[in-house]
Amino acid sequence: MNISLFLRRSALVVLRAAATLLLLAFCLHYVFLWDRVWLTLLWVLAAGVLASAVYCRKWMLLPVIAAVTVAVLPVALLVVWLLGADRLFAPSWLIPVAALLGAQSLYVARHALSDYALNRRQSRSLYEYLRANGATELEAQRPFVVRSLGRAYTPVLSKALLAGIVFVPSLLCGLLMGGVPPLRAAWTVAVVTVGAQCSALLAFAAALYIYYKLSR
Repeated sequence: MNISLFLRRSALVVLRAAATLLLLAFCLHYVFLWDRVWLTLLWVLAAGVLASAVYCRKWMLLPVIAAVTVAVLPVALLVVWLLGADRLFAPSWLIPVAALLGAQSLYVARHALSDYALNRRQSRSLYEYLRANGATELEAQRPFVVRSLGRAYTPVLSKALLAGIVFVPSLLCGLLMGGVPPLRAAWTVAVVTVGAQCSALLAFAAALYIYYKLSR
């Protein structure tokens, strides 16, 4: 690649990211200022739908959006409660937590659904063989579900295991830079991390279940 072309593309990416962050900060300023429950929930839902629309193919949009919505919101509320927030629906708490949980849930749901659908098409004979030999529907689906879970969830677990050993989580860095005491910051990161794993598993199960029901 030509060095000048590389520099131009890099500059364009940086400028686009800066413009996106400024727009996001402008919108969040008013969401935080108005501080309405319905507006906070609308923001969380809209962010999930928009991220799914950008990140997913058309055929998986409905299962992924539904799965992420079902998985993220209740777990995010539980995380906010465990972190000791004054109000569960405070935008300064719910929006950042839902964003962190939603990113991981979306990643797992998309990759799991993609692998599941591809594996089902390529290994249709295995499914038919299992059913012909007396396997129940759940037993015939098990190999495909287990494989998609491993493909989608292994990178997430690997990254979680390396946190604090190979690299310091960006969330922890941000909390420390914001003046949060180290123990409090570590507790926050731990609760959010566990919540993200839980919401990702829920999103995985919901995405595959919804897709299975829709494709029958």
